[in-house]
Amino acid sequence: MKKILTLIVSTLFILIQLNATDVKGIAQYQQERYKKSLKAEERQQLLNNARINALDNYVSSFGTSKLKEYEKIRSIVESDLDKFVSNTIILSETSDKKTKSHQVVIRATIRENLINNEFSKVSSVANISEDERSYLTFVFLSRKAASVKQYDDKVSKRVDSTNIEETTQSEIVTDSEIGISAETYKSASVTSGGSTEIKADKITYNVSSSDDINTTVLQVFGDAGYEVVEAEMVADETGGLMNLDDFVNDFSQGEDISASTRKNAAVGCRDLDIKYFAIGKLDIGQNIKDSVTGLTRVYVNVNAKVYDVSKRFPKTVASVGPVQYSGIGPTQDVAQRNALQQAGQKASGDLVSQMRSKNLY
Repeated sequence: MKKILTLIVSTLFILIQLNATDVKGIAQYQQERYKKSLKAEERQQLLNNARINALDNYVSSFGTSKLKEYEKIRSIVESDLDKFVSNTIILSETSDKKTKSHQVVIRATIRENLINNEFSKVSSVANISEDERSYLTFVFLSRKAASVKQYDDKVSKRVDSTNIEETTQSEIVTDSEIGISAETYKSASVTSGGSTEIKADKITYNVSSSDDINTTVLQVFGDAGYEVVEAEMVADETGGLMNLDDFVNDFSQGEDISASTRKNAAVGCRDLDIKYFAIGKLDIGQNIKDSVTGLTRVYVNVNAKVYDVSKRFPKTVASVGPVQYSGIGPTQDVAQRNALQQAGQKASGDLVSQMRSKNLY
């Protein structure tokens, strides 16, 4: 029973994080003549303004492409606040007799999934036939450091020494004899120097392509109207040009996927009439305790690109990162899973926004 309950709680955390975002909003209502209490319609207007402010705060995190998209649906969203902004909680409510004003601070839930649906409705790709839509495939990989090998600093030292000996002779003449006097002067100098060579740590990563990430990315691109084909199915048809093991090996040893791996995959996609190829790299950080909730929080750094591979030379048509997302949960596994799904959804959503703003389909 305890295991079932844990599974239910974990699932709820994932669904809540992926479909909604909590945001604060603030609004003020100015009166001509101060009254301690607002009328029902005045108070409702104050709350609506606070919810619109919460929406504005949410939208402020959008990139340029997504912001342009939002302007197309802004009136739709703001005219139906009950649909797109829910769970409004009043955090504080104050009135000021001197300024004849009332102020409210709220926390509200922005229904991201519903807003994304509106984005899809107004996009070019949603308004063309399936025959006109291009195929898209993707490889999104996550990794976490498995071991770190640290090297001691290599120190090289050099000592140069110089010895100088000088002899001075002089002739001494007296009435009875002639002699020679000699003085010897010796000096030594030592010069030291050297260098220190610092070798970078060697980090070994565990790399994976989880079903959670693939399902999330597949849904985002699919909901946006693109014809998505999973990479495993594409790889089988490329005659070895798209080798998913090569992607894993490259990402487990370096910061990027090698040029040859990307090029071969692009050629394989082009031969199959797949126009768009997306690559996402997700680095999982260490888990920490969230100071507000006491739950476990995990951060994920993301870099992602979409290439148009329809011509001889692939061209980048959308890119995201480096950008950081996080997820929380009652355990490390749940927090990490939430963080990966959050990162996959947000990154692929930003890529879609850029492509839609350019009418790419």
